[in-house]
Amino acid sequence: MQYWSRGGLCFFLVKSLSTKELHLFDGDQGPCLMERGLKGGTGQVYANPAALFTALRPRLLNHYSNVCDPAP
Repeated sequence: MQYWSRGGLCFFLVKSLSTKELHLFDGDQGPCLMERGLKGGTGQVYANPAALFTALRPRLLNHYSNVCDPAP
């Protein structure tokens, strides 16, 4: 979680055993997930890996374009 606190990009990816959906949580959701499971965190739900990566790509590009080429 320290990496997340310093502006790093990290996620928790969990596959639901009952629904087979993929749940993506930001890195700061670790304590909530540990205490309360999937219902404890705030994240996005995806039906399959293709939907997950379609949604994740813009977030990654935005983050790394800001980190690698910061505005003057």
